[in-house]
Amino acid sequence: KTDQEENILEASKHIMEESEFLDEETLEEFEEAIHLVKVAQAMKDLLQAIDMIYINFQDIEGLKNEADQGAKMGFSGKQIIHPYQVIPTQDAFTPSDDAIIQASHLLKAYKLHIEAGEGVFALNGKLVEAPIIKSAERVLERARVAGKL
Repeated sequence: KTDQEENILEASKHIMEESEFLDEETLEEFEEAIHLVKVAQAMKDLLQAIDMIYINFQDIEGLKNEADQGAKMGFSGKQIIHPYQVIPTQDAFTPSDDAIIQASHLLKAYKLHIEAGEGVFALNGKLVEAPIIKSAERVLERARVAGKL
């Protein structure tokens, strides 16, 4: 199964658990809910969350702080209104060399554990599972887009 299929399956299970779909006669209603889950999943894959503008374009330090916060929150980028804001915003959304090394190391360890038939594992005393893997993959994708890989 792909990640998308797995997500749809999990959402489907959640809908079933939260609803009273107890027999096949109610499956028609369930199929409508599944359709909505599929639409939401497709939209998630097509859309990027972009952080809103920082209106005080002369306050570069404030912009840096807000852009850093937005990047940590998972935004894909930030709207800007002035050329002064380009470089600080790009810097905030471009992974550091240390973040790239850390993500690469984590994904290499993940690959070794998967090849050994293990899913969840510990690295440097911390649990590594699907959300952590996805985060590392996003770091490397942002690095590729920024031309750092």
